[in-house]
Order: sequence, then C-alpha cells, then structure tokens
Amino acid sequence: MKKGFTLIELLAVIVILAIISLIAIPKMAKLVDNIKYKADLQSINGYVDAANNYYLKAQMNESLYDTLGSNIIDKLSIKGEKLNGSIVVTNDGKVELAIVKNDKCYRKSALSSDIEILERNACNVNSKAYVSNNGQLHVCGRNLCNRNNNVVRLIGASASGMTSEINKKSLHTLKNWGANVVRIFVTANVSFTQSYIGNEENYLKTIKQMIDDAIYNDLYVIVNWDPARNNGNPFTDKAVEMFMNIATTYKNDPHVIYEIWNEPTSTNSWNDVKNHASKTIPAIRNISPNAIVLVGTPNFDSSIENAINDPLNYKNIMYTHHAYASDITDYTVEKLKLAYNNETPVFESEWGSINMKKGVFDMVMKPHSKAYIKILNKYGIGYTTFGFGTSTDQYDNIFGIVKRGNWKDDLPDSILKPNGLFYKNILSGGTGSFKANLMKGFLDKNDRSNYRSDEWINKIVSIKFKTSLNVPSNAVVSWDLSLAQDKSIIGYLTSTTEADKYDMTIVADGKINAPINANYLFGNMTNLKSIDFTNFETYGTKSINQMFVHDENLESLDLSGFDASAIDNMWNTFNGCNNLKNINFKNWNPKITSWGSTFLECQSLEELDLIGFNVDDVDEFGTMFFNNKSLKKLNISTWNPKTTKNMYGFLFNASSLEEINMSSFEISDDTDLTRTLTQVKKGAKIIVKNQSVIDKLKPTATNELNFIIK
Repeated sequence: MKKGFTLIELLAVIVILAIISLIAIPKMAKLVDNIKYKADLQSINGYVDAANNYYLKAQMNESLYDTLGSNIIDKLSIKGEKLNGSIVVTNDGKVELAIVKNDKCYRKSALSSDIEILERNACNVNSKAYVSNNGQLHVCGRNLCNRNNNVVRLIGASASGMTSEINKKSLHTLKNWGANVVRIFVTANVSFTQSYIGNEENYLKTIKQMIDDAIYNDLYVIVNWDPARNNGNPFTDKAVEMFMNIATTYKNDPHVIYEIWNEPTSTNSWNDVKNHASKTIPAIRNISPNAIVLVGTPNFDSSIENAINDPLNYKNIMYTHHAYASDITDYTVEKLKLAYNNETPVFESEWGSINMKKGVFDMVMKPHSKAYIKILNKYGIGYTTFGFGTSTDQYDNIFGIVKRGNWKDDLPDSILKPNGLFYKNILSGGTGSFKANLMKGFLDKNDRSNYRSDEWINKIVSIKFKTSLNVPSNAVVSWDLSLAQDKSIIGYLTSTTEADKYDMTIVADGKINAPINANYLFGNMTNLKSIDFTNFETYGTKSINQMFVHDENLESLDLSGFDASAIDNMWNTFNGCNNLKNINFKNWNPKITSWGSTFLECQSLEELDLIGFNVDDVDEFGTMFFNNKSLKKLNISTWNPKTTKNMYGFLFNASSLEEINMSSFEISDDTDLTRTLTQVKKGAKIIVKNQSVIDKLKPTATNELNFIIK
C-alpha cells in the first residue's frame, strides 16, 4: 500500500495551492476592502443623521441657526471615532460633507443624497478653506491669513464674462472640484453686449446674483474690473461707482474681494495704477475697511518689480500676476521668485493651460502647466484658472472649459474640453504626483548657471536624452535642469577617451520637454559634435532662436521628431554651423513670424527641403542662406513671403547652387533685394512664379542664371 506523497506529488500540490492562492487572495482582499468601506460608509451616514438632527434643533435655537452654512463637524454629537473634515448644513436643510476615514475621502453634495468614495486627496486642504471656516481674510507677510492668523490659500476659477452659467449649481460643482474661490469678470467697455458702461443697472444685478450664489456655496468671490485694454484707459470713475455699489450691498462681508484693474497694459505706467488705486481703494475701504484688494501691475501684470520697489501704502493689498502656459519662461519664474524673496504678496488671478498662439488655441500644454502649478505651490501662491464657462467660439474656442451649446451645471466629464478636464484634475487635488518634466531655458546667452558655464560649455562633445533618473557613480558633475527646480530633470557629464572632453546625458522619468523659449539651449557649444533627441519633446515650444548658433563642429541634426506646430521664431537658429552637412526637417509644419540669418554661414549644407514651413507673415529674410557655398538644391516652392521687406543677401555666395524652387514667391516693390543672388553659381536654375519676379531678382545676380517660370 502506498504511503504519503512522493516529492513530485508534493510539489504538484504546492503548485496547485499557489495557483488557488493567486486566484483567491485578490478576491478576498477585494471582499475585505468592500466590507471595510461599507463599515466606514455607515460611520459617515451617522454624521449625516447627526447633521439632520442638528438642523431640526437649529429651527428652535437661534444660536444654532446662525451656524448653518458653516462647518459644524465639531459641534455634532457622534458616538465612536471622531473624524476630520467638513460638514455644512444649508439654510434649507441640505447636508454637504467631505470627511476623511482611513485611506478614503467620503464626499456628499448638498444637491445629492449619494455619498462618493474618493481618493484621500479629494478631501484636500481647500475643504477647510471656505469662508465659514476662516472669516475675513487679511494679508500677513506674503500670504493671506484667516481670523485665527492661520495661512489660507485661495484656489479656484475665473469666469470669462457675465453669464447665467455662473450660478448656484455650477458653483457647487466648482466647489466639489476643490475650489474655494471664484472670480467674476466685469468688462468695462467693449463692443459687445457684456459692457458694464451703458448697461450698469442690469450688470450690477447680474454681478450681485453671482456674488449671492458664491456666498450660498461658502466661496470667496473676487470682483474683477477689466477695462478691456481700451488704450490704457481704466475708466476710474465707473470703477469707483461699481465698487461702491457692491461694497454697500456687501458691507464688511468676508466673502467679497476686490480686484481693481485687470491687466494694465505696457502703455500704462505704475503711476497710472497708483492714481487709479488712490480713488478706488478708499472708495471701497470707506465702506468695507478690512476688504482684501488685488492690484494689477503694468504689462499684463508681469512688472512685479513695481510692487516690490514702490508698494502701495495700504494694508491688505495683494498684487496680481498672470501667465498662460505658452508664455511661461524662466523670466516668469524669476519674477515670482523675486516677489517671494521680497515678501511681496502675489495672487495669480488668471492663468491658463492653453496655447495662446493663433491657430493652436486648444493645445493643452500639460507639462508646462504642471510645472507652473508646482512653482505656484512652491511659493504658496493662490490662483484662479481662466475661464469657467463655455467657449466664445471666437479665437478658435480659446476660452472656456466647455464648447458653446454644451453647458450643463453639473459639468460631467463628457462635455468638458481638454483644458476643462485638466482644470478639474488640478482643483481636485490631482497634482501631487504628476510628472512635469519641463526643461529650464536660459535667460540669455550669458546665462552661465550649469552646463553653459565657462567651465563646461566648450568641453561637451555629445548630448543624449534618456528615460532615467539615475546619475552614475562616474559622473563628473550633475545639475538640476528642470524649470520647477524639483530635480525632475537631471543633466550630468561623463568623461570621454579624449582629455578634458565630456559626454552629457540629460535624464528624466519620462519625456523631457523643451522650454517655451529654447533660445541658445545648445548654442555656442563649439566642440559639440552630436545630439541624440530620442527622448526630447518640443510640444509647445515657440522659439528656437539661436538654438544651435555657432555649433561649428555639429555635422548632422535629425529634427524629424520635433513637434514644430507652435514654433514661430527661428532667427539665427543655425548661424555659424559651418560643418553641418544635413538637417532632417521631416514632419515640420511651423508658422514662422521671425526669421532671418537662420542658415547664415552654413557652409557645408548641400540640400534643404523647407516646403512644410509657412512664412506668410515673415518680414525679414535678410542673409537667410548667406555664404551657403556648398548648397546645391533648395526647395522653398510653397513660400510666399509677400509681406517681406528685406531679402538682403538672401543667397549671397551660393556658389554651388544648381536649383532653387521659389515658384510661389511674390516680391513687393519696396523689398530690399540688395545682393539677393550675388555670386550664385552661373547657370543655376531659378524657378519662379512670373516675369515680375524675374524682373526684380535678375538685377541682383552677378552671374548669368537660368530663370524658369512655373
């Protein structure tokens, strides 16, 4: 008779048990989680019941009734564990809550009976930053503080105009996303029906309804005065009139914040702003003496130095700063850093994730926006995103989180534009773990902060971009190359076999995004021979001005992986790359507005195909292919630079040129054509549109050329 198991049989049993475990354990874990969440949900329902009882008692108790609309979680009679979070009972008995238990956030809207189980960060800090929890705010150093002198950060969204879409229910949706502030956008004087001037009575009625809806939702509300850049005229008298009316209605109401001038332009001086403030701020403060006032600075609120060097002599003032993702550069970061270091209180009352360049308005620039949010978080700056509403259907749907005709107050994901989904994620606290691998740019060619320092710039022979965050032990030196300065991008050097020469590797946990302005990024690196752009992304990059200037040892560039859709500035990009034999521009489709001397002194280039480039708005073509003495074939057959005023030295000394196709060119009578075809190879084929172009170009040639009309 057989006794026990053989070794093989025992192993088989172990394998079977392991398989059963692999199947059963996840199911058991899920079952345990479900049981745990159901038990937690019962605890949360206990809070709802307690809040309902509280409301009933409040009907007979004036002191309890006065607490309705504020956070009463610490006032409820609860058996068992006390939880953290917020419970608000409205004046009509609806219960709203956001409570943390174990690893989850339990949230309930006042407009719903359902309790949502969300990730813990959905009960973010803003759930405690409502008006009822903080009361009248005041400026404390560079921050806002509440009635208990605790720092409060306002985060929310800005409307883009007067609209019925900003109402009690939609603001409740905004609040559920995580906002604690909304910005009302009052336009003073423009050509459409939303002008305050001439429509004051109806406009004030709408403004007050929006304020009331914000108050109902326990939100702070910024009333912003926008003169709409009418030649720098702030319409001060009308601003005073409006602010006094609102301040009278909401006298000493802690909900209301006043923004006295949206985006003074570059035509306005700081004295203009101070004069406007000297009338508007006293008008507000005579009625609501403790109100927070936001003040813009000239040139679209980017001249923050004015506020640092010559601040207004009023208490409880913050200065606004505005930025869109397509304009976020090292200059932007430096200004915010400057304000922070000087204890200047700044509020980002308008920023957006979309590309502001014409033709690509719906491009959501996530890496740039994420990096910017990290920077705002770093400096503790509050913000409102622009704009909370539908698109205007002007400017390629540039503004709004929902396309026209699709608005619903509960804003389901199905109707949100890409930037709407992005804003929802940000406000819901989804920014803690995102990747924002945006590379630092350089303020100018003299920036010597890292690999561009005099010690290293001319010792680097190769550059590679890789997916990694490991710096090898044999690295000679390393730098943080991220715009956010959070070490999300690291550059390091390793030695080569050649004495005092180094390979540079730039790494990140994912794609490495080029800065908005990639000016000089690899320029003036005289010993640089190769760049591998495998893990490099140019999505959203606008300027590559002098990006490779004077890289005289580069022999080849494969730029086919570049996203060139937003690039508009290529001035001097390859100037002085005299050993560069080929450039791969496959897949390029940029609309260039600034272009001159781009291929100047590229003496080794033999052929260029640039038909994907749109140059309709370029004024400057001077010395474009100047001294390209190896260039044999040039295809620019799609170019029609009819607005250009300068083609000086366009093909000067193209002494090897065999053919240029410029069959779409139109040349105006006042264009400077000096030396355009001087020293071009005798007999070169010049393909043009008509006889008029020949008549203009022929006198510039010093050799007999073969003009062909196509």
